[in-house]
Amino acid sequence: MGDISIIARRLTPEYVQYGWSGNGGYFSTVGWRLVEWYSNPEDVEYLFGLGQTGLIGQKGSENGGFNYFNTHHLTGEPFWLGKAER
Repeated sequence: MGDISIIARRLTPEYVQYGWSGNGGYFSTVGWRLVEWYSNPEDVEYLFGLGQTGLIGQKGSENGGFNYFNTHHLTGEPFWLGKAER
C-alpha cells in the first residue's frame, strides 16, 4: 500500500492540468523534488510535458544515467485536463 500523490497546475482561468506524480506522496519524496528540481516555469513545463509518473525523477533521467530512485517512472499517460482543482 502506498500514499499516492497528484500534482496540478492552472493553465488558464478555465483549465487545470493534473495527474499522478507517484507513490510516497510526502514532502520528503514528492514535495522536495518539486522544490529542488522543478521550481522555475521552464522546468514545470518540462515536467508536465513528460506525462504522469510513478516517481518524479531528475530532469533528463527519463533518458537513463540516473539511479532508480532519481529516475522518472513514466506511465505513458498524459496529464488530465479539468476545470477545477477538485
